[in-house]
Amino acid sequence: MKTRIPIIVSFFVPVLLIFMISCKNTEQRAFDRLVALVEDVEANGDSYSNADWKSSIQSFKDLTELLDTQSEQFTPEQKREIGRLKARYHKKMISHALRSFGNYMSDKSYEMEGYLDEFGADTTGINSLGSNGMDVDEWINEMNKSIDELSDIINR
Repeated sequence: MKTRIPIIVSFFVPVLLIFMISCKNTEQRAFDRLVALVEDVEANGDSYSNADWKSSIQSFKDLTELLDTQSEQFTPEQKREIGRLKARYHKKMISHALRSFGNYMSDKSYEMEGYLDEFGADTTGINSLGSNGMDVDEWINEMNKSIDELSDIINR
């Protein structure tokens, strides 16, 4: 029986050590996952589908909620880094939202023009906007320029 105890101990001690080393604390894992998520969004966000963005936003929300509940575990520098990561993610998300809105408005203006054409309505009024007489295409181009400028400011 004496020989079995050292064998059992010699088996469980290394397993326990490996387990302890391989398991980072929850906060560090969540932080590492947030870093990976932000880096992925920055690298690939422009090609994300709507489903990709929904999934990404849910992951971001889950990770930040977990990090927020564990904030007392972080040093002030780690908290600043978490703030930077959140800002980097939000910049990319807002940029995507602005571009999507611009595309949506562009599509809808042409759709509305086609809709009214079908009913035989005079769409001359639609082709110019307001008292400045700006053409719909001009307006869309100006709106897209504004969105691009805003996206550039956000991404600085």
